[in-house]
Amino acid sequence: MKPCKKCGHPLPDEAFFCLYCETDQDTRTNMNPPAKKPYLFPLILAAAAVLLFAIFMMVRHLPDTIEGDSSATYRAGGTDYKVLVSFSSSPIETGAGQSSIELLIPVGTDSFIYPQLYAMRDGDQGDNEKAAASAEAFFNKVKRIDLRTGEPNNEKMIIVSAPERDIQTFPVAVAAASVHYYPSNNTVPLTWTIQMKNGDKIILHQDLELEIQETVQISYQDHEMETAEQLNELLDSLADLYPKDLLEITLPAVTYSEPVTIKSRGCTLYGSEEDGHHTTFTDTLEVFTRTIQITDVNGIYFSGNGGTGLLAHEGVFVNGCHFTGWDTAVYGQDGSWPMIFNSVFSKNTIGFLFDNNTHATCSSDSYTGNVFEDNETAVLLENIPRSGELYFTDNEFKNNVTDVTNNSTYSIAK
Repeated sequence: MKPCKKCGHPLPDEAFFCLYCETDQDTRTNMNPPAKKPYLFPLILAAAAVLLFAIFMMVRHLPDTIEGDSSATYRAGGTDYKVLVSFSSSPIETGAGQSSIELLIPVGTDSFIYPQLYAMRDGDQGDNEKAAASAEAFFNKVKRIDLRTGEPNNEKMIIVSAPERDIQTFPVAVAAASVHYYPSNNTVPLTWTIQMKNGDKIILHQDLELEIQETVQISYQDHEMETAEQLNELLDSLADLYPKDLLEITLPAVTYSEPVTIKSRGCTLYGSEEDGHHTTFTDTLEVFTRTIQITDVNGIYFSGNGGTGLLAHEGVFVNGCHFTGWDTAVYGQDGSWPMIFNSVFSKNTIGFLFDNNTHATCSSDSYTGNVFEDNETAVLLENIPRSGELYFTDNEFKNNVTDVTNNSTYSIAK
């Protein structure tokens, strides 16, 4: 017998409910099947792997912005590039960028400058071939290059061309732009933005420091320049006396029978005439620099007995001059680009010799108004930086043994 679970009334052992209070007496226990043991470790491991892969992919493609002044180091494909901006090709020699440049410009004129972008790897410095290969490799990773001024509404500064790759004019640069500027006393910031194909961005900065250039007149009436010695002394002092001004020097109607050199800074030389006698050089005038301004030689007679009349190592203008009796009347050597207009070349072995196989800081493709007469070779072109076409279309070639001998990469229109 067993008591009822509720009222306690005696019940048979096998009773399932109480006849008195009708309470269920079932004592069976519901047995749950054993739980299956979960395989948690492999699931956790898989989830961690997915998470790590997602993080890796995010880090791998996270765009980076690198900002510097005129240079920055950028790593791409396991290679470090030194990315630089300059206003010349100097990074190839110096390995450094150029953060600013002072531009002096006379009132009533305008000019251009060409900011350039470089990307160099170890071992490129001093090696144009390697630098050109690095520029090409870097350019292939670039999506877009922009150049902007910090003052987009500034009428004194206009960017007339976006940066582009120009391997003919700038063979070792990644890209170059053209900036057209006018006289002002102003500092204009330039910002380069190089957008890479992988989303990275490189930002570099430069400044154009514009200054209006005053013109100073120097005359033989106020300064001693009757002899080559006196003239050389004056020319050597110009950089200290006039570090920024535009100089115009009027020479006396005398004959300079010894060499004269322009090496401290550029200037404009005007010849004069008195009683039928002109300013005359019977020995070499040599131009070494275009600092401050390009040397401009006007209205001067060069009368030689062999040798070289005008020897240029830098850019030089020649206008309204006469050259007679020289082995080489005008000789443009490495670093130079003589620009000749309205001049007369007669009875010279070579009238104009152009032999520059390095670079030039200024150029002109047009030679107009010149007369080449009775020369053995009027024009001899050996080497000219870059390639293109030179125009001698408005010149007279008379009774020369050879008018033009062209061994350069330029073609000639005559």
